[in-house]
Amino acid sequence: MKFKTFIVFVLFAVAAFGQTATPVGQVTLPSYIMFGGSYNQFTGASAFVSGVVPEVSSVGLYGSATTDLVPVKFVDKATGKVGYLISGSGRLGQHKTVFNDTKSEKDASGNIVKQSGNMLLIGGDFGASFSQSGAPANTGVSIGLAGSFTVTYVRQLSVHWAIGVPIRMLWMSGVGPSGTGAWNPVAEFGLVWKP
Repeated sequence: MKFKTFIVFVLFAVAAFGQTATPVGQVTLPSYIMFGGSYNQFTGASAFVSGVVPEVSSVGLYGSATTDLVPVKFVDKATGKVGYLISGSGRLGQHKTVFNDTKSEKDASGNIVKQSGNMLLIGGDFGASFSQSGAPANTGVSIGLAGSFTVTYVRQLSVHWAIGVPIRMLWMSGVGPSGTGAWNPVAEFGLVWKP
């Protein structure tokens, strides 16, 4: 490496360390966290977790980030041993409230002390899926597209808890009769926690 190139890299490194970090108070954390289980006809049972952030309250628009984790059983051809891998997907989405009859009761200080009602949202998400078909030493990781259209029912139980039932039409590449990809329904059930 030339000396001039080395000096340029050092200057960029010093400049990077000199940047002001964003204070934790300014980082947008999810307003709602949803976690639960789902069933997909191609991959079977899986777990999911979603972070949900209200974006425009006046029109009921929410952004989401969702991760699915799927256990995959395999048999190592060399040793005959059975093992498990974790496949998954990560997706970003937008969801719009189409029905909301949630009611809130407040105390004298204006704090919400009771909440109940129903909500229905429609939306979609898009991202990538990651999978392996065999032992890590024998196969690489396949990366595909994952996207879905979603209808989500939410039943508010209390100020901090709700039940969520998303029904998704999920696109998964590399599955289906021809192996090129297919749409398939995914039923999910989860708990929604508002910190």
